[in-house]
Amino acid sequence: ENGRVQYSIESGDGKEFQIDRDSGLISVRLALDHETRDTHTLIVAAKDSGSPMQKSSIATVHINITDVNEFEPKFPEPYYLWSVNENQRVGTFVSVAHANDQDKGEYGIVTYSIVPSDDDTDTPLVINPTTGEVTTGAVFYYNRTQSIWFQVKAEDKGGKSSVIKV
Repeated sequence: ENGRVQYSIESGDGKEFQIDRDSGLISVRLALDHETRDTHTLIVAAKDSGSPMQKSSIATVHINITDVNEFEPKFPEPYYLWSVNENQRVGTFVSVAHANDQDKGEYGIVTYSIVPSDDDTDTPLVINPTTGEVTTGAVFYYNRTQSIWFQVKAEDKGGKSSVIKV
């Protein structure tokens, strides 16, 4: 009986975690979210059943929550409608594509690319993969092209993506 040890969470983030009194195994009681809180600290006590004198020890347990890629990038609009004046030089600013990713850290970093249209023609626009800034990649002539349709793809570092029609 003297060698029997019982464990308890004395303080810290006890509502998210529980401890088995006999084994000391710490388990999750509530769902954890890295974006809300990425670390937790518990103060754990271990007490024996000694007689005539009970002995105890205290330990600090640090728990790091690993991030997972939960969300895909989302565009705030269902589509973009942009215009470009004809005869503008190559490199003229057109607009900026922007998507939000609710993940933090690496998985929240979004890159942009232009998805070719169904007819497999090259889109005469260029997108900065980091900023989403779109510029002309050719000179536009109204008598040759009145409109073009394409898609912009936003992809996070975990491979989740979404597209928007432009």
